Amino acid sequence: MALVALSGIAQAVAAGAAAMATRDVFAALYATTTLPLIPIAVLLIAGLLIAVLRLIETVMAEWVGQHFAAEVRQVLFGHLMCLSPRDLARRRSGSLALRFVGDLAAIRNWVSLGIARLVSAAFVLPGAIFALWLINPALAGASAGILLATLIVMSFAQRCLAPLQRRLRSARARIAVDMSERAPVAAELRLQGRGGLESDRLNRTSVRLRQAALKRSAAAACLKAVPDIGLAITGAVFMMLAFRLQLRGAEIAAGLAMLGILAIPMRHLAVIWDRHRAWQIARRKCVALLNLPAVVQPELPEVNDVFAGLRLDSVSHLYLRNLDCSVERGQKVAVLGPNGNGKSSLLTLVAGLEQPEQGFVTLAGAAIAPRDVCYVGDRSPLLRGSLRRAFTMGLAQRPSRKQIEVVATSYGLGPLLERLDGLDGKIAEAGKNLSSGEVRRIHLVRATLSRAPVLLLDEPEEALDPAGRLLVQQLIEQTPATVLYVTHDVTLARMADQVWFLENGEVFVAGSPAEAFSRPGPIRDFVSPRKAA
Repeated sequence: MALVALSGIAQAVAAGAAAMATRDVFAALYATTTLPLIPIAVLLIAGLLIAVLRLIETVMAEWVGQHFAAEVRQVLFGHLMCLSPRDLARRRSGSLALRFVGDLAAIRNWVSLGIARLVSAAFVLPGAIFALWLINPALAGASAGILLATLIVMSFAQRCLAPLQRRLRSARARIAVDMSERAPVAAELRLQGRGGLESDRLNRTSVRLRQAALKRSAAAACLKAVPDIGLAITGAVFMMLAFRLQLRGAEIAAGLAMLGILAIPMRHLAVIWDRHRAWQIARRKCVALLNLPAVVQPELPEVNDVFAGLRLDSVSHLYLRNLDCSVERGQKVAVLGPNGNGKSSLLTLVAGLEQPEQGFVTLAGAAIAPRDVCYVGDRSPLLRGSLRRAFTMGLAQRPSRKQIEVVATSYGLGPLLERLDGLDGKIAEAGKNLSSGEVRRIHLVRATLSRAPVLLLDEPEEALDPAGRLLVQQLIEQTPATVLYVTHDVTLARMADQVWFLENGEVFVAGSPAEAFSRPGPIRDFVSPRKAA
């Protein structure tokens, strides 16, 4: 920004030199027949210098804007990674995407096309008025008064932009949200006979967007017309003063040249108001996102006797109430219960994705670190890129190619390796070129390769065929890790060392599966209707 300011100062000096040279050229036109080479050379050099300085200013301003937007993007994304899945689930993906596209574009435009031009105009306008004063104080005084009045009118006129910018952004957000939700399932919507309904909905939102955009454009165009009107009035006053004061043609020509130089920063100032209103709205949205509470590791109380395994100490969170459970190192725990009773929430608490409202989750007496946990859930990430990255994403130690291929083949993914031409083959966005069973097997391969001391599996048998379910059993039996897995499969549950049943936010620690499934109680009542069905 300091360089932009220096560019503005240099432009003001060059503009003054150009005005003086113009005056000298016109003065020589009537005083002598000799060609005024020096003023013409100064005029040419000043014009070239102004052009080069504006180019440099534009490039520097764009660099500053892009750099600032990149830093804001990093801050927003870093904060997103610290939010709980519950807070993220409340935000629609289209709305979140708009923060990183539309809102950041508004922020970048304000910095590169707003602040930078404001800084430049802060030097060019006074410098040009000063140069005009050197030519003729009366012309400078009249010009300064009219331009000041023009700026005051612009400051009042710009107030109508705020509601129009809000409506325009709201219409854009509606289309972004609707399309992010509907575009991936467009074919299925057609299959359900909703093609016409969804097209009508899109048309209505498009009409609202068009109307909002037209109103905002009309208001912005009216605002841009204010400096043009002010400059036209200034030109008319120039002529009146020139006639009344009997000014020389050279002074009139120099004044009009300076008026042309003033036109550019004045028009830039008209655009700045529009950029500033868009920036204010985008900033509020980004700050609202940053104000969401991040997941922070709580301070653990000092304990004398450190339990080597996993412990939930008086934990309460959302549906879960006062959980006091412990798991010995290497034990396998099956978590069962009706839908919506907090089974997945229990796993996210242990994984550290959420923090309990009260109580503590510890591993060997310490807070659980990300490296201690491998979590496989229904929304586990599968990013576009190589198959190798899909298998190894998040692993503390990168296994060799041979290790990855052996484990992947053992999980029945040999045909996938052949189809995608090995580990360097590409996975499409969100795994769209994979079946749901292949996606689940990739996650299980990642869990096997992770060697994390705690393994959390949320319905690992989902989307798998009978052979795949046997592989899940094999993983649970053979891994040395402490395993907590949510399941509705009684066969998988019977493999566990412990069975926890969640109901009404409480955990019933029923001991071994043999005891849990044999004696009367909530687990037996839950399983019996399934057998009958």
